[in-house]
Amino acid sequence: MYLVIKYYNKKRGIILRIGICGGSFNPIHNGHINLAMQLLRQLNLDKVIFIPANIPPHKQNYTMVDREIRYKLCCLACEGFDKFEVSDMEIKTNSTNYTVDTLKEISYIYKDSELFLLLGSDMFKKVGFWRGFDEIKKMAVLCTVPRNYYELEEILNLEKSLKECGTKTNICKSNIFPTSSTEIREKIKKGESVEKLLPVKVYNFIMNNGLYRCDF
Repeated sequence: MYLVIKYYNKKRGIILRIGICGGSFNPIHNGHINLAMQLLRQLNLDKVIFIPANIPPHKQNYTMVDREIRYKLCCLACEGFDKFEVSDMEIKTNSTNYTVDTLKEISYIYKDSELFLLLGSDMFKKVGFWRGFDEIKKMAVLCTVPRNYYELEEILNLEKSLKECGTKTNICKSNIFPTSSTEIREKIKKGESVEKLLPVKVYNFIMNNGLYRCDF
């Protein structure tokens, strides 16, 4: 999930636009970073906050490296980017993380904010079935990036249906980095190179600590 927070600070008299990027990040890779950089420019954001999840609801039967390690990998990936930050908002909990709850927490912190939730196109197709969807659509504009030209028509049709039920949406344009965390994990297990798919510090940490070399 990705959020954009437009926060009005009365003391400063300005609007801060803050992007929030959520996911399992198992591991975080160049695709995540490249997309965040494109959104930073396209949406004119002041910063992007990455929120690694503790237990994503759609991956409850899915094993992953320890949450503290995934948090560490996100911190390493964001080093050197002055407009990128990492939050432990979700990993410090001991429960399943639901988007509706994260939105409520952020809405409480940023009471005068306008939220834009950016989803991968696969999640965008399922968001209408998520827990608390009626609340989600009131708190945030739902945004996505089609993976290719062929998927665009499907996404636009779904957008029309969502708007008919009162959902605010925004279909963004971006150059998708052609990789996934699943692909990277499989390559590491097979002993294939992933150096070009990961931020340098993330790659070095994974290799030095033997992560993803076998099932865990």
